[in-house]
Amino acid sequence: MAEADAAARERVRQLIPQKPPFHFIDEITSLNADSIRARYRLPGAEAWFYRGHFPERPITPGVILIEIMAQTAVVALGVYNFILMNEDLNQLSVFAECEMEFSQMVLPETVLIVSGEKEYLRRGKLKSLCNMELEDGTLVASGALSGVAIQR
Repeated sequence: MAEADAAARERVRQLIPQKPPFHFIDEITSLNADSIRARYRLPGAEAWFYRGHFPERPITPGVILIEIMAQTAVVALGVYNFILMNEDLNQLSVFAECEMEFSQMVLPETVLIVSGEKEYLRRGKLKSLCNMELEDGTLVASGALSGVAIQR
């Protein structure tokens, strides 16, 4: 599979519909039709989602970790596949389901590496196998995510 160049990776990142403070991809480091790899640095403990989630010892909520993985392995990979298929870019892939296993607690200001591998894309449904790791390679979470195509 042909690897996307830096400009294409940045275009895909910009086409993701989520915007700050809910945009969770800093950089797409690798991208082709079948796989994606991205990085994201979590904000400090003052971020909105830490305020009530174990405020004495902030831990990143699992729903935020799932959203980070979904934006990478479902939304961004879906956008790139729509571009490759010359589809109408008024379509996007939105998160629909998840089966995830967590193996590591994640603290504020942690750099996360997310990789997604397309299992299938058919009839408007994209299913990806996904891993989230710390920069040192420690596994944080792994599982499957899927999304469905909708009109923007």
